[in-house]
Amino acid sequence: MGINNHVFIGEDSEKIAEQFFPYYKQIMDRVGSSRGWPPMSKQQYDIMRSPGGSLMVGSVEEVIEKIVHEYNLFGFTRFVAHASLGFVPHELTMKSIELFATKVVPEVRKRIMELG
Repeated sequence: MGINNHVFIGEDSEKIAEQFFPYYKQIMDRVGSSRGWPPMSKQQYDIMRSPGGSLMVGSVEEVIEKIVHEYNLFGFTRFVAHASLGFVPHELTMKSIELFATKVVPEVRKRIMELG
């Protein structure tokens, strides 16, 4: 089974969440307008970012914990990090991808291996 989540990572959780919100809202509002969804609110975004939410936006540790939590729930064998969303500046997207590859992935593998 595979899991696909929107992922955006930064050094500082609150800073990256605030930076990412306008871009995420823009793309979700665009997609939602053709599907009859109301515009995304900051409250919805914050709920989606919460520990039990589906949106993986925050610090390296927060994203690691969310991926491992989803692994414990679903036992997936594939994880797809949807990292390029909307009109996020290229340098922020590249930093997020770098953190995912160099910090998140190795630690997630380690923690999942420890689970047995």
